[in-house]
Amino acid sequence: MRQELLVAPCCLGGKAAESLNLWGDALESTLRSSQLLFFLGGEGGTGKSRVIDAVQALCESWGRLDCIVKTAFTGKEATIVSGRTLASFLLQIRKHRTSDAINSLEVIIIDEVSMMKKYQLAQLDKYSRVAKRVTGVAFEGVHVILVGDFLQLPPVGGTPLYADPNAHRKHNKISINEVAGYHLWKQFTSVIVLKESVRFHKDPMRSRLQSSPSWHLDPEVR
Repeated sequence: MRQELLVAPCCLGGKAAESLNLWGDALESTLRSSQLLFFLGGEGGTGKSRVIDAVQALCESWGRLDCIVKTAFTGKEATIVSGRTLASFLLQIRKHRTSDAINSLEVIIIDEVSMMKKYQLAQLDKYSRVAKRVTGVAFEGVHVILVGDFLQLPPVGGTPLYADPNAHRKHNKISINEVAGYHLWKQFTSVIVLKESVRFHKDPMRSRLQSSPSWHLDPEVR
C-alpha cells in the first residue's frame, strides 16, 4: 500500500520508483533521527528530474514543502528543476543560519553533481551545522541527495567528488576542505543509477542514437 502511494503521483516505475520510495523513507526517518545520504545517477533522459519532481510533490502532499530545497550548479538547470543555484543557497545559509527557512530544512537536493568540487560539499556540511537535530553528524542530520551523471561536465579546475585527493599529493597542495569533502562523499552509500531512457521511449531509433558512443553506432542505425 505504501509503495503504491509513493509511486502513484508521477506514475514512476522500476529504478525511478525505487528512488522515490527511498526519499519517502527519508522523510519518515526524520521521526527516527536517521539520515539518508543518497546518490541518484543516470544519463540524460533516464528520469532523474521526474524523480525530483515526484519528491517535491510528495512533500507538498504531506504539507511539508518548506522542508525541501532543490539546487543546481547552473542557472539554466536550476530553472528546469524549479530550484536555485547552489552558490546562492550556500550564501543564504551562511548569512542567515538561524532563519526559520533554514531551520525547517530536512532535505537538500543538489543536481549537476558532476560539476561539484569537494570543498563545496565540505562547505555545505559546515554551513548546515546550525540549530539541527543531531550534533556531530554529517550535514547535521539533514538528508542530502546528489543527482547527476559523472560522465557529464567535470568541476572547473578541480576533480570529481569521487577522486581521492591523496592521489594528487605529489603535484598539488591538498586543502583540509578537499579531504573533508572526499570523506563526506564516501558516506553516500545509498546509490541508484537509472539506465532506461524515458525521454525517447516512444522513439527507439532516437534512443539508440542518444545512448550510442560517438565512436560506435549500432548496425541498425548506421
